[in-house]
Amino acid sequence: MNILIVDDDEGFRDLLNEALGNDPLLALTLASSPHEAWWLLSDPANRFDLAIIDIKMREATGLALLKRIRECQRQRHLPVIMCSGTNDRETILHTGQLGANYYLIKPFKMETLLNKVHELGLRRRAPLIHQNGSTSPVAAA
Repeated sequence: MNILIVDDDEGFRDLLNEALGNDPLLALTLASSPHEAWWLLSDPANRFDLAIIDIKMREATGLALLKRIRECQRQRHLPVIMCSGTNDRETILHTGQLGANYYLIKPFKMETLLNKVHELGLRRRAPLIHQNGSTSPVAAA
């Protein structure tokens, strides 16, 4: 499974690379900005099965990248996990409205992320249904 990780924090990118890079089923590509990520996504030679995107970045927001992905014919079905330290209801709801498949609140357990990566890789944009029956894309990690 080819995964695009987008975060302007080099330390966090390295942490995700280390945590997910040990899984032999995963191939990771790291981008330091939404601009770089879009360049990678736009290249027909690249095929990603999942994107993990931070919301707050210096150059542009991850939400703008998510919106662009959902508007692109070629990428609109790409599963996306959004990550942020933001825990406010409006941001979480807006992220879901833009089409995120899952929202992880930092800090989170890497095991939670790994489980979601494999789940979304298998389900390819199916709605997330929790044990309580809700379809909320929010994870309390």
